[in-house]
Amino acid sequence: MNHNNLKLPLLKIKEVVLFPNMLIQFNAVKGESIKVIDTALEGDGEIFVINEDEENKDSGTIAKIKECTKLKNETLSVVIEGISRGEIASIHKLSQVLYAEISEKESVLTDSKEEQVYKSKILSLVDEYMKMNNKVSKELLPIIENMKDLGKVIDTIAINLPLSEHDRNKVLKQNQIEKRLFEVAKIINKEMSALSLEIEINEKVKQDIRSEEREFLLRKQLNKIREELGIDTNFDEDSEEYRRIVTGMKIDENIKMRLIKEINKLEKLKKDYFERGVIKSYIDTLLQLPSNDKKRQEPNIDYISERLDKDHFGLKELKERILEYAAINQYSPKSDSMVLCLVGPPGVGKTSIAISIAKSLQRKYVRIPLGGMKDEAELRGHRRTYIGAMPGKIISAFIEAGEDDPVIIFDEIDKVSNSFKGDPYSVLLEVFDYEQNSKFKDYYVDVEYDISNALFVCTANSLENVPSPLIDRMEIVYLEGYSDSEKFEIVKKHLVANRNEKYNIKSGKIIISDNAINNIINEFTKEVGIRELAREIDKIYRKSVKQISTKKQKTVKITSANLHNYLGEPIYKAKPEVCTEIGEVLGLAWTGYGGKILKVQVNILNGVGQFRFTGKIGQVMNESAVLAYTYIRANAKELGIDEEFYRNMDTHIHIPEGAIAKDGPSAGITVLCALLSALKGKKIDSKLAMTGEMTINGELLPVGGLKEKVIAAIRNGIKKVIIPEDNKKEMEKLMKETKGKIECICVKNVSEVLEIVFEK
Repeated sequence: MNHNNLKLPLLKIKEVVLFPNMLIQFNAVKGESIKVIDTALEGDGEIFVINEDEENKDSGTIAKIKECTKLKNETLSVVIEGISRGEIASIHKLSQVLYAEISEKESVLTDSKEEQVYKSKILSLVDEYMKMNNKVSKELLPIIENMKDLGKVIDTIAINLPLSEHDRNKVLKQNQIEKRLFEVAKIINKEMSALSLEIEINEKVKQDIRSEEREFLLRKQLNKIREELGIDTNFDEDSEEYRRIVTGMKIDENIKMRLIKEINKLEKLKKDYFERGVIKSYIDTLLQLPSNDKKRQEPNIDYISERLDKDHFGLKELKERILEYAAINQYSPKSDSMVLCLVGPPGVGKTSIAISIAKSLQRKYVRIPLGGMKDEAELRGHRRTYIGAMPGKIISAFIEAGEDDPVIIFDEIDKVSNSFKGDPYSVLLEVFDYEQNSKFKDYYVDVEYDISNALFVCTANSLENVPSPLIDRMEIVYLEGYSDSEKFEIVKKHLVANRNEKYNIKSGKIIISDNAINNIINEFTKEVGIRELAREIDKIYRKSVKQISTKKQKTVKITSANLHNYLGEPIYKAKPEVCTEIGEVLGLAWTGYGGKILKVQVNILNGVGQFRFTGKIGQVMNESAVLAYTYIRANAKELGIDEEFYRNMDTHIHIPEGAIAKDGPSAGITVLCALLSALKGKKIDSKLAMTGEMTINGELLPVGGLKEKVIAAIRNGIKKVIIPEDNKKEMEKLMKETKGKIECICVKNVSEVLEIVFEK
């Protein structure tokens, strides 16, 4: 493939320097990056990649997009492979996308003997560096020894050694192999000098600690001599006990030095001095910090899989991700920490899933509730200058767990707010950044502590209020609401077994028939989760246990016929939403608590062309209504209505339940059909509902929350729903779960919608 004088879309990336023959994966979040990716994929997938933070932006890498996946949160997961170096001759902007005129710059050594000498010298230098830095993989040397291309050898070294972004850019910029080799050698020599200095400093620190230990032993001997001579030793039992503990502990040297300093300070204070209590509390906190050098238990992948399946139904993607994390930790314990964020409506089991993850990994877990938190000091702690100062909840979680690799659950991360006391989200940004969390500093502890071994799991109902930079540092897993069939399986496979264990009941003594389970789901619960369903099962078990203990019954069977004896009369009797009037249409809405039927009502009155929309409507929904109104005006003739209707008629759109706020773009086609129903004077099928965002030209865009919307439609007796064509794949998967309870029609544009709604 000839890359000379190419014109390619220009992609700027942060924190990563892409080399030829290097594969990287990243998430494209910004609109600019997404446009570049889309433009490249329209062609042969080639792009020119430069590092965004580099001062000199004329050098980069010609690359090929290998894989591109659209995620649920409108971001793109992209895998690209570097092909060759290139230099920018000029940059042009076309259709809001930057294009770079580039020329390929690669050089090859023609003298094979000279190449062999260079290779031998650089391998020797890398070997020397690896002996000083044990963080570099031992597999690097044999890999580069087997490489024949010297340019490839140099690039592989630059990729795999822990070099700074600036240094990697300097290597990438060098097109001449000789110059590139000398650049890498210069950088490695610089790194080795820094390592030598660090080793020298560490040796001095160790010598200081040995002298402290020697001082402790001498002090102990001195006190013994004084006791023998009958001299008052004024012996401080607390400080001596602390010295004994610290001497025998294997802890971080920085923490050890701080402990010795505080013990010396404690020793000089009189026993009745107030500050002694403050210092002792601080020393006790430092001593409770779990050590980072404990031997970790190898994860058992089969056990983890079995435990996750036992605790929760479904969730294949999440379970697979946990197994991947465990497998990677088995081979590379110091791999990057994982931050999961479970997003879904209440009652779908976000917190219980997080706890199940901890148990399956055989780790301790600590839950940190974030709901209503306003003060960053709650997470980071208070400085010791304040009276009653304490460590923050993050360090306290490690102390509570007693291990340096617990599962820390940040519950309700979307309920955090900020105040004049600081922003808790800013602390979480540091905690979730694997480049920073190895040196986390609590204000109270005031010593760097490595929290990178922990697994962080967050829960949220919605990401609407969570800052974008924080979302970018988390792996988002959306937990949808459960369909009736899924709830049925959860009751049969999990809730009944759990209640048998909870109430110490043998399997088969309390039997709930399938029909009874379906009745409980449909008549006693109205949520997308299972919290309410679990309460109803609990109620049945309590009454059944009472029957067994008082009436000496061997077994209790609950059927649809006797269910009312346990739960009373049905709470939610089937009351399907219907459209009885002209101008009424049923729409489908999504809330943080599941799907909902939305009735749109339109009234056309003689007037002067006024347009009103009521029902506590948000700006986005209001704009959707204006869009629908404009579409009808623009296409009035084709739609068979008076082209001058807007001049002599007032239009009033209303959505009932006016006290509840409503917003979103997916009511576009619903409002359009309601307007046309009123203008044409035709009723619309009351068993039909719809959802879809429309453009001003009548095209339909995909919507979110489809599963919850369809479940709500089934619950309300809807027989047919209209959805955008772009949601077809999601709908096909959903149809397997609904088992023919509803018909879903996929449409591409407004014309297809109107053919269905106003069919002759």
